[in-house]
Amino acid sequence: MPKRRQRGYYELMNRRETKREAQSNRGELLERMKRLIPVDGAIEALDGIFLARLSRPIESTSALYQPAFCFVAQGGKQVLLGEAVRRAAAARHR
Repeated sequence: MPKRRQRGYYELMNRRETKREAQSNRGELLERMKRLIPVDGAIEALDGIFLARLSRPIESTSALYQPAFCFVAQGGKQVLLGEAVRRAAAARHR
């Protein structure tokens, strides 16, 4: 196999392995979160660290939040900032 083709093959295999590992880690994260939050709601897991679970879409509401970091483990979130719509989804950041 020529060097160029060989390098491409290994890069492809590494990407596949990384993707499989990421999916496995994501699955483990989701299972752990389900154990912490078995029903819809929110908890303060650590001082200032909140975890929330929503199993179905909710109707849009107006709210004002303190600045926060949001990690979407599954599904998605849509936020309206002025006239701009921002979307965060687990599938978009693989």
